[in-house]
Amino acid sequence: MRVFFGKGGAGKTTLAAATALGIARTGAPVLIASIDQAHSLSDVLDVAPGEGVRSAGDGVDLIEVDSLALLEQR
Repeated sequence: MRVFFGKGGAGKTTLAAATALGIARTGAPVLIASIDQAHSLSDVLDVAPGEGVRSAGDGVDLIEVDSLALLEQR
């Protein structure tokens, strides 16, 4: 498991996506999860926005969790 955190604009999403693709190239399946409100992970991986787990191809799946919506539901 890898966790990327830090201030906004520091490159966390880019680094996480690049790391996921690198790991997937070794043949290991990868699930990359984001709780970023900007939901930019799908943009970086060129995947249509949506809900649930989605394939980014090449052994990489992604999920973008809307943490604000979850908080408001509670």
